[in-house]
Amino acid sequence: MNKKKIFQRIAVTLIGVPLVLLSIFYFPHYHHALFFLVVMFFTLSGAREMKFLLEQKMGLTLPVPFWISGIFPITAYLSLFFMPTFSVIWTVLVLLILFILSLEIFQGLRDNFTNSLTRSVMILFMLVYPGLFTPYVVYFAQFEHASHLYMFFFLLVFSTDVFAYVFGMMFGKTSRGIVKASPNKSIAGFIGGICMTMLIALSYASLFRTSLPPFQWWHMILLGGLVSLASIVGDLFESVLKRSVQVKDSGHLMPGRGGILDTIDSIVFAAPVYYYLVYIWYMVR
Repeated sequence: MNKKKIFQRIAVTLIGVPLVLLSIFYFPHYHHALFFLVVMFFTLSGAREMKFLLEQKMGLTLPVPFWISGIFPITAYLSLFFMPTFSVIWTVLVLLILFILSLEIFQGLRDNFTNSLTRSVMILFMLVYPGLFTPYVVYFAQFEHASHLYMFFFLLVFSTDVFAYVFGMMFGKTSRGIVKASPNKSIAGFIGGICMTMLIALSYASLFRTSLPPFQWWHMILLGGLVSLASIVGDLFESVLKRSVQVKDSGHLMPGRGGILDTIDSIVFAAPVYYYLVYIWYMVR
């Protein structure tokens, strides 16, 4: 990564992250409506990039617009007001799958059904990634002390990214190339990122004990470790996708970072893990 790109990446982080956190802490109205708009932007932009990558790879045109992925975060947000105890999003998912599969009865006539299976799988994948994962970030708003839980989540994800890079640069020269999906990443970086994130999780919980559920110390270590691991897996999966379509970045919207999918890959994978762990501990406390 050249110096210009590193500077752009740092600048985007230093400007973007505080703005997102300010929207969470100072505008919590209506289940964090302002932050929901941020989630919608990233979901729709990510789905647009995903549709482009899929069509570029397979040489097929998908018969549905990218913005159909936005149905999931919208459903998740509205359910916070009207049906907070019912998983409406899964009902919507099933109905969308039925609709998409039914499309090929007519769409497949254009090529005598030769690419019907490929098209159906491509559309379903575009829906799921990132559309089905980003609503979990919206669901954080239903918890008590939601603002601090948002802060905690982003702290864990960004800590993994930062310390994996730092430890990789300092100690990872001999352990690079082992993970073929991303040869520049090192095992030392992964281990350092996970261990430091667990330590940060424990420290944050100690400092803001009254603003979080009553976790035990081992809860924090487990939470930090699993969220950090999910963040790393999300980053590696994005590398797999880009290698598959032979592109360096998923897009060019974020200076220094590439595309939207390059920016939210870790968040997309970590959000469901974080949500379910927090939800379980709220239920059993």
